[in-house]
Formats: sequence, C-alpha cells, structure tokens
Amino acid sequence: MRMSSDRDDPGYPAWDRARCRGKPVVYVDGMRIDGVFTADTDTGYVLAMDPGPDGRAQLNLARDEVLRRELHGVVTIVIEPVADRKCLG
Repeated sequence: MRMSSDRDDPGYPAWDRARCRGKPVVYVDGMRIDGVFTADTDTGYVLAMDPGPDGRAQLNLARDEVLRRELHGVVTIVIEPVADRKCLG
C-alpha cells in the first residue's frame, strides 16, 4: 500500500481516506518515523522530513522547502484512532 500527503502522488487518495479514520503512523524496521510525506509498504520506501538536532524540520538555505530524507526497509503503516477526527471533503 502507498500513502502520500502529496496531492500529485498516486498514494494521495489512500492517505486522504485514512486520515478520516485516524492518524496514519509509519514505521520503518519497527522504528516510528515522524514527518512522513510518502510511505510505500510494497517497495519499502519512505520519504520524510530530515529532522535537525532538536528533532524539528529543517529548511533549505533559501528557506522555502523542508529538507527530506529517503528511508528503506520494512515499512508498516498503522492508522491510530483519534478522538474527534473530522473528515472534510
């Protein structure tokens, strides 16, 4: 399964449906990964923000894009329930 928060990615419809049920959470080799843009369980691929030493997102030098990193391994996507999740659209 592929999920992506990028509207131009083929995984966007799956992410959009899943976020109506809860919060999609991604694991690579059993380790939770925050700030994920795209995750694919079939190919073992994750594209996520590249956190700085403080764990927060880093920006490029122009400060107009979040730095990203690619991860590879056994990818698992879990939908965690969220109390008052509302689906818009």
